[in-house]
Amino acid sequence: MLVLSISELNKVYGCVVTRADHMVAKNGSPFDKAEFEKHPERYTSKFATEIAPYATVIINGVYWDARTPRLITIPDAKHLLTPVHRYDMPGCPTLPHRLVAICDISADPGGSIEFMAECTTIDKPFTIYDADFHTTSDSFDSPSGCLVCSIDNMPAQMPLEATSQFGDLLYPYIFDMVSIIIVLVIRFLILLRKP
Repeated sequence: MLVLSISELNKVYGCVVTRADHMVAKNGSPFDKAEFEKHPERYTSKFATEIAPYATVIINGVYWDARTPRLITIPDAKHLLTPVHRYDMPGCPTLPHRLVAICDISADPGGSIEFMAECTTIDKPFTIYDADFHTTSDSFDSPSGCLVCSIDNMPAQMPLEATSQFGDLLYPYIFDMVSIIIVLVIRFLILLRKP
């Protein structure tokens, strides 16, 4: 991870991880998309060991079914969320672990993020996962853990907000648009009546 070794702390780095980046054939052959889609059970994921340890926030949106390898298993989560002992610097305390939050937009309980046993809701969008006790809590008082958002109907919520904003922007022009349409219809009708 080159970025990790030369990264600046005041910048946000993002990357898109594809299946080819973390899925490895159990027989050692290179990743084959067609084979993976037919036989995902022939693959294993190295996401938890080679990608997640370097992430602070993970946004997961993969399709998952029972034959597909998980991105993060319960033992993986325990390892990823185990405190790393570092020395605090004055005014800059270290986090107990690097992984701070997961937004699981695929929202598959027990799926690709195995420890997510239950989806969060619009009313309570966040939970804290404690890997030591394999529990979740709505309280933010926990000294460690991982913030998780896994709303199963989130895609249905976003269009409402987008539609409301679009409607607010469009509303002032509605009467002008209707007037133009009426004028065009009248002109068209006049053209139809001409011999």
